[in-house]
Amino acid sequence: MKLNTKSGFTLLEIIIVIIIIGVLASLALPKFFQTINFAKSTEALNTLGELKRAADRCAMMSGAGSANYSTCGTPQALGLESVNTTTWNYVFITPTYNTWGVNAKFAGEGAGAGNEIGIRIASNEIVTKTGTGIFSGIK
Repeated sequence: MKLNTKSGFTLLEIIIVIIIIGVLASLALPKFFQTINFAKSTEALNTLGELKRAADRCAMMSGAGSANYSTCGTPQALGLESVNTTTWNYVFITPTYNTWGVNAKFAGEGAGAGNEIGIRIASNEIVTKTGTGIFSGIK
């Protein structure tokens, strides 16, 4: 009598394992990419917050007795040399006496390319944050 001493996996077992790995990957990868996009937006939101504080200081120093944002539309007016990074380009919206705003446009590659996060200050000091594309949930 001859015993079968061969050991290993059958083709069916290997296919089942590949299918299980595929299902697990399809569940995990979207969350992974969402986390990466959140990290990217955090950098822009921090910079936008710093720019808002600098614009508030600039507006209060205008000497008009109340906040005047009309001269606060460039990084230099805010006391900064430049704010652009390899990941984000910041575009200032032409300010008026009582409104100010800036958009952070994603300059990196991947899913967020070309999308923006913005911040606006209105006359009644209401601050609004906006986002487009993958950053549309930013508030």
